[in-house]
Amino acid sequence: MALSRAHADPSSVLFLNPGKAQESFWGDVDGLMAAAAEDLDLRLEVFHAEREHFRMAEFLAARLKRPPLPDYVVLTNERQVGPKLLQLLHAYPIPVLFILNDITPQQRSELALDPHWAQYLLPAVVPDNNWIGGQTMSKLLAQGAAGSPQVIMISGDKSTPASMARDAGAKEALAQHKPARLLQQVYGQWDELTAYGQMQVLLRRYPDVTHIWTANDHMAFGALRALIEAGRVPGQNVWLSSINISPRVLQLRQQGRISVLGGGHFVAGALGLLLIDEHRQARSLPAVTDLSLFTLIEPATPLFSRLLRREWREIEFKRQKAQTEQWTRLDSWLQ
Repeated sequence: MALSRAHADPSSVLFLNPGKAQESFWGDVDGLMAAAAEDLDLRLEVFHAEREHFRMAEFLAARLKRPPLPDYVVLTNERQVGPKLLQLLHAYPIPVLFILNDITPQQRSELALDPHWAQYLLPAVVPDNNWIGGQTMSKLLAQGAAGSPQVIMISGDKSTPASMARDAGAKEALAQHKPARLLQQVYGQWDELTAYGQMQVLLRRYPDVTHIWTANDHMAFGALRALIEAGRVPGQNVWLSSINISPRVLQLRQQGRISVLGGGHFVAGALGLLLIDEHRQARSLPAVTDLSLFTLIEPATPLFSRLLRREWREIEFKRQKAQTEQWTRLDSWLQ
């Protein structure tokens, strides 16, 4: 039987953030969600798991014993922890929304047969990671004059859905570029120091590498440091791509040390709050499954300037609710 809830705030949202508050991507997710919550009159509570996914289950189990309970919970299926979190929430009449990394379609189909989750599991907000993986790889391979690009991939991890989708898109693009050769793929665990150490080893193993694809900015920073220490000149005799829009990576993109950059999926959390606002007003939720959220980030464009400013509170989130057809366009969010 569902347990009764006592609410101090009828519009409270708990977000279990799998990352670190100081981490570039997850910090941007937090910042945009905080701005959206303020504009939408929602009270946002955020817990950071510090990249230790098991801490999400530990925190949630303890939080559900402490009233008042949240009205909504926002989750991310980082390292496939989603089903465990749903088990903990099953006894509570709390609508749940996944962002960025969803459970599998098969798991959703099975949960749809459960009367509880048929009512309380909301549509997920998942960006097209396959698309951005392919786009960044394709543009990366077009950089430089190398007739036969020698490629290294520094991926995130082996189990997170977003990581696997980015890898798949990148490999599809690589396969279409016949002269290119994948030297090795490693998993940097989204971490700068890990990628730095890996790149040092890889440069000794593959001194002729010309193109390096990375799945996020932190790993790009580590790879870049190793390349510079080895005497390579990024943007001239080696080319890097990455994903995310942190101030540091934007600066490196301006300088040409990062040759290709994709980003925009940090808006998924704010979009999730827009859906929650619609749900709490008993409105039908718009389809969000076909949204890209990603784009290639180019210097000297209005979008690039807005990303540098990072004035998230300038965004009119209430206006966004009337423009669902533009939710896939990052520039429409940052007008």
